[in-house]
Amino acid sequence: MVLNSEAPPAVFKILIVDDDRSVAYALDRALSEKGHTVTFACSAEEGLKTLKDGPVDVLLLDLFMPGMDGTEMLRQVKALHPQMDVITMSGAGGLRVALGTLQLDAFDFLPKPVAMRALNEVLEKIGHKRKKRSQSQRERPLPSLFSTPTLLGQSPSIQKIATFMDKIAPSSSNVLILGETGTGKEIVAHGLHNKSPRRDGPFIAVNCSALPETLLESELFGHEKGAFTDALGLKRGLLEVSSGGTLFLDEIGDMPLSIQAKLLRVVESKRFRRLGSTVEQSVDVRLLAATHRDVETLVRLGQFREDLYYRLSVFSIKLPPLRERREDIALLANHFLQMFAGPGRGAKSLSEEALQRLMVYPWPGNVRELHNVMEHAVVLSEGESVNVPDLPSVVQGVLPSAPDTLAQVERRHAQTVLSECNGSEKEASRRLGISEKKLRSLL
Repeated sequence: MVLNSEAPPAVFKILIVDDDRSVAYALDRALSEKGHTVTFACSAEEGLKTLKDGPVDVLLLDLFMPGMDGTEMLRQVKALHPQMDVITMSGAGGLRVALGTLQLDAFDFLPKPVAMRALNEVLEKIGHKRKKRSQSQRERPLPSLFSTPTLLGQSPSIQKIATFMDKIAPSSSNVLILGETGTGKEIVAHGLHNKSPRRDGPFIAVNCSALPETLLESELFGHEKGAFTDALGLKRGLLEVSSGGTLFLDEIGDMPLSIQAKLLRVVESKRFRRLGSTVEQSVDVRLLAATHRDVETLVRLGQFREDLYYRLSVFSIKLPPLRERREDIALLANHFLQMFAGPGRGAKSLSEEALQRLMVYPWPGNVRELHNVMEHAVVLSEGESVNVPDLPSVVQGVLPSAPDTLAQVERRHAQTVLSECNGSEKEASRRLGISEKKLRSLL
């Protein structure tokens, strides 16, 4: 698909992270010939250090590397640089791996060995998206997944949750929000804050799984000058900054036990100490926590404190995955479609064939993935209609069909469990009660 044959191709600052130096050198040479500025790192750890010197336009990331793998690096990069475009690569895993990276907000996935024609096409799409986004920013604020004040949906499960949120929002009680990745847990947290007496106070969010233990502790509690080697000055922690408002602890199921113990004291006494300080400070903050993990199982395994679990879950909200409320897909898709199209650009509509693809797609990344798919479609579409070729390839390939066979149902369930386990075949096979070999056979 030629997006604009008259416009010169966009030139990017690209970071390649791949433990295979021969692959990195080959990509470096080919991309440099196109005018891109290229640097590369041989590990995820080295790549993260490189990004500290300054973000890049595009990250080309291998998923399977020794030490920290590409999926974990992708998670950390998106927490620190959410607007960075990431293209993931892998020589194994196929569709399963592609789905896993898309739900973590990767722009696209390319199988290895990477075909330069395919890579250049993806870079062209990124350039087109950035140009269109730049125009949008000059005319209006960039649309956000959180621009909707509360959950959208007409399904009974969403209507029930919306009613429950209206009842508990005015209190200062802690709330635990459960649900798969991308189901809208942060939207619920924003909604509870915006409907509470704390709405004029700060709303601070932190992803507990995206930061190393020492950095997470410093981010939450702050530190005094000299508390550790890199503590060159006093830093106020997020607990202190969010006083008078709401602190949202996303993916709290991944919080280390040592920090859970300190957080428990805050929950019980509303008091804390900065790292390196002997002085206690009081804090007035409402804690909202969220996780995609089964917290009760974590408690039984000794990976999450039982006392903290009960104190955080004064109220509990369980969000259903998008595949279990398919009656909301068309509503959400059209909402995101008009949001990205923007005022003054003419109405956008989904063709019947494109809507059918959306309705049968399994949505492992849930509402967040649908949000990203519609942004992708608006960028690539020409005219008033969004058609099947405007959708990401992974969605295009899902065709309406006859009722599923047992094998198809088993395979889809295995893919869902694997996504919930962040791609860990060992954990997914344990939850499914089958061997890893059987799991790979199903996939």
